[in-house]
Amino acid sequence: SSNFAGVSATLTHENSLSINNNETQLATQTKESNLNINNSTFTDNNITSKVNNKRDPRKLWNNIPTSPDIRFKKPDEDKFSIDLIEDHLKIFGASKRGRSHAHIGSPRDDDFAIIRTDNENWNVMIVADGAGSAKYSREGSRIACDYIKNGLNRELSNSESPLNTCISQIIKKPTEIDTAKLKKIKLLAYSQLVPTIQSSIPKIEETVKSCNEVQAELKDFATTLLLLISKKIGNKYLFLSFSIGDGAIVIFDQKEIISNDTPIVKDGKSQYLYKSLLMNNPDSGEFAGQTRFLTMKSIFKNGNELINRISIHIVESFTAAMIMTDGVSDAKFETEQQLTIKENWDQFWNDLTRTGSDDSQPLNLDSNAEELSTQLLSWLDYWVIGNHDDRTIVVMYKYE
Repeated sequence: SSNFAGVSATLTHENSLSINNNETQLATQTKESNLNINNSTFTDNNITSKVNNKRDPRKLWNNIPTSPDIRFKKPDEDKFSIDLIEDHLKIFGASKRGRSHAHIGSPRDDDFAIIRTDNENWNVMIVADGAGSAKYSREGSRIACDYIKNGLNRELSNSESPLNTCISQIIKKPTEIDTAKLKKIKLLAYSQLVPTIQSSIPKIEETVKSCNEVQAELKDFATTLLLLISKKIGNKYLFLSFSIGDGAIVIFDQKEIISNDTPIVKDGKSQYLYKSLLMNNPDSGEFAGQTRFLTMKSIFKNGNELINRISIHIVESFTAAMIMTDGVSDAKFETEQQLTIKENWDQFWNDLTRTGSDDSQPLNLDSNAEELSTQLLSWLDYWVIGNHDDRTIVVMYKYE
């Protein structure tokens, strides 16, 4: 083991190292050592090492397809879209396996879902990030998205539900929306959303029991869950969100101008009709780097905590509503605090739709929703050092 001006290397006798055909050579001798990195030479009495690294680091990554023989196989990438021409909305999503997974041939753990309900014209957007440490989290995220999507389609399509009835009354007098009405909607949403979300856990448990030949527990299917539903109310738009875990949910208005470093308005503080809004508070676990998961049943035992996981927002205009796993938000925002600054979302939107990132081309917003989902899948291949997790994002774009 040798240390050279902050560079640490451990080599054994007769070492050789090849990284994906990269021009890397390690040679050892018994008396004198020379370590050459980027034309710099370091000397040690035990080892001689020569390193020539000339290739683009992106090309060091393998892209090994996931084995078709694994349990709970899913595609290495996915996309979906809905064009809502009458509402001037395009909803499109994409999910791409991270480089860290592709390098070793392991599956994508993320998932997502998009629907327009059969009745009442609710838009439902869901993303889920399966825990990397949980061996079947890819199936946990899939079940959560699929089951909750179908459940909310049934619940939100019921015109006589308390939530839809309340909204119908508000539509009659849309100019009288105040914070009291927002809180009422939030309470009604709580009683309708939370039971549907919670009911996905027994569904996952059914799959746990089906794993007869292998030992499996609920925690093996651990996944985060971010949900955003929306509906047009007169000339306004209602957004309701629910989140467990990290990632980001944001309502973004490109036309809104806020002074430098002004935080985005937070839910429940005041009436707001024009503000961009970060709608979730990313969870943190007991230790740094941890998060919380849908499969943690204790989350559903605290009503106060649950209702705080719901955010409500009504706007007269917006550019896009976006929901993403931390594979996207962590790569584009270095800290959670940066998620609350409007200017950072301006930059994100510019990256997504105008400039692109490195070799990732920006979206052409004049394209239809299906084409945008294909473009989004390609955009997710951007390069950020140290960020190689699965990446999933769903966008609802409103055009004039």
